[in-house]
Amino acid sequence: MVEREIIYSKDASADIKGIHDYLARGSLQYAKSFIKDLYNAIDELRDLPQKYTVLAQNKRYRKLVFRNYRVIYRYDEKEERIIVFMVSHGSMLIDMNRF
Repeated sequence: MVEREIIYSKDASADIKGIHDYLARGSLQYAKSFIKDLYNAIDELRDLPQKYTVLAQNKRYRKLVFRNYRVIYRYDEKEERIIVFMVSHGSMLIDMNRF
């Protein structure tokens, strides 16, 4: 089995930090647990990167839904890597200009 690399854009890393900081206002323990579970869900993309829904706005991107959040990513088949571009709450619009 091929070991696919997962790359986080600067925006995605900032999104995850923002989610952590927001959740930590209520409970640091919950925030840490949530982020750990989020990373675990993203890591599962290594096995089935094409499992999730293609975005209607741009078919090059896919959307993994984790609890109330969306992870927007692209699978580069040629390079065997997954690039995470955005992590946002499901109630927020997807800004395609970010990636």
